[in-house]
Amino acid sequence: MSHPALIARVGRQLHPRDRTTLFHLAVHDEWHAESAGTTYVPAALRRLVHERAGGACEYCLAPEATALFGHEVDHVVAEKHGGSTSEDNLALACAACNLHKGSDIGSIDPVTGDLVPLFHPRRGRWTEAFQLDGANIVGRTASARATVRLLQINHPDRVAERALLVTARLLRPSG
Repeated sequence: MSHPALIARVGRQLHPRDRTTLFHLAVHDEWHAESAGTTYVPAALRRLVHERAGGACEYCLAPEATALFGHEVDHVVAEKHGGSTSEDNLALACAACNLHKGSDIGSIDPVTGDLVPLFHPRRGRWTEAFQLDGANIVGRTASARATVRLLQINHPDRVAERALLVTARLLRPSG
């Protein structure tokens, strides 16, 4: 549902003061950020994150051009954990990776059983932490293995989609 349609539907049920807030959020493109309880990421910063990532998810490499839903700017360290809305704490994430990651900053390494931090795209290089093995993404480090597991990067549906992208040469590891 588009913002105007949602405003028309929901706005009729709100107190006039709340209607003004709803209108303000929609007009200023802050709808998603404000309704999710996170800080608004300015358009210039969103563009920088998108361009830096080359339009691909920084966790699973899925190109946004082939995705059903647009990629999202992710706080690598969530604001609730003290993460900032700055270029060194933002990454481009596909909807699936962002949904599974949520505000998590760590998980269990499936090999060692240790609690480790998740892969941080600003502090680590994808090609040093992961490798593409056919259509599977393999973690080379404890943090990468925990990230693959938590984000369900090798779920059968995601691997099947990635296999098509690999065959079409649309998936390329970088940095």
